[in-house]
Amino acid sequence: MSARKLGPVLLTGFIIGPILGSGIIILPPLAYELLGNWALPAWVVITLVGALFASVFGSLSVLFPGDSGVSQCVAEAFGPRARTLTSFFLLGAVCVGPVAVALTAAKYMGLGGFVRDGFVAAGLVVVIWALLLRRITSLGGAAFVLSTGAAVLLLVGGIGSLASGAPVPMPATPFAPARF
Repeated sequence: MSARKLGPVLLTGFIIGPILGSGIIILPPLAYELLGNWALPAWVVITLVGALFASVFGSLSVLFPGDSGVSQCVAEAFGPRARTLTSFFLLGAVCVGPVAVALTAAKYMGLGGFVRDGFVAAGLVVVIWALLLRRITSLGGAAFVLSTGAAVLLLVGGIGSLASGAPVPMPATPFAPARF
């Protein structure tokens, strides 16, 4: 692996991090608060849709190899202008995503009694910004270590919860699509 490129191990940290962060740690409590016992079936559907997207993007990466990722596929199909537009959309998502995660994390940290959530979120954004200024390989290594730790913690906690918890009842309320 070149010092300027990510290999499969370091890239795994970047891929697993957002999945654990938003899809497993942040989204389920929000979904449960909104949907009650229907949150688990909704989470299964979201997981299946995510797997479909992962399959599509994985297939596209194999069909159109290159360092540009999705932008490479778009360039092959629609030309260089669409590639530039796709790159800007992805860059926008990268810029907005950490802010949304920081705001949500600040709310869940529960420091509202001592420090306002906005200040906590601003501090988290500064930390994220400082991390993003580092070399991509060192950031990938940090993401891999943190993602692995979070995955192990979730696995151990999940097994412990399943082993000691009461059975979860199926939803007793009728399915209401309007709640989604």
